[in-house]
Amino acid sequence: MKNFFLLLGALALFLSCSTIAEKAAIEEADLLLTSLDNNDLDKAISLTARPFLFEGEILLSQGLVSQLWTGLASMGLSDASIDHVSLIDQDSYMTFDNSWEAATWFNKYTDYKTLMVFYNWQNREIVLLVDRNKATQRRILGFSEVLP
Repeated sequence: MKNFFLLLGALALFLSCSTIAEKAAIEEADLLLTSLDNNDLDKAISLTARPFLFEGEILLSQGLVSQLWTGLASMGLSDASIDHVSLIDQDSYMTFDNSWEAATWFNKYTDYKTLMVFYNWQNREIVLLVDRNKATQRRILGFSEVLP
């Protein structure tokens, strides 16, 4: 019986850790959207990993990421509301692009802890790809509009 309670306690701790990591990933994604709305491009760039996956395009340089965020900065992205969060799976790359390049990028730069944070925004669905590794400072890995 004592082992049962130890196992139950360990399970509760495990579940709370995954919830904390999920909340932190959502906060990171929200911070990016708020930074863009506030035209704080330096903050947005500091959150963005490279190479960065934008829809089906792989952005290698800070300059390309800066151009992307500059273009999206005035669109009111902080008005987006969270829809759902999911861990990636073997088919998640298709949310960004059903291509060999996107599949290869996913295989190389994501792992089992990577989250997809989905938002509803202006009758569209957008997704941010977030690395849950706390040692990584640049945790936003990708951004895309989800196509029907």
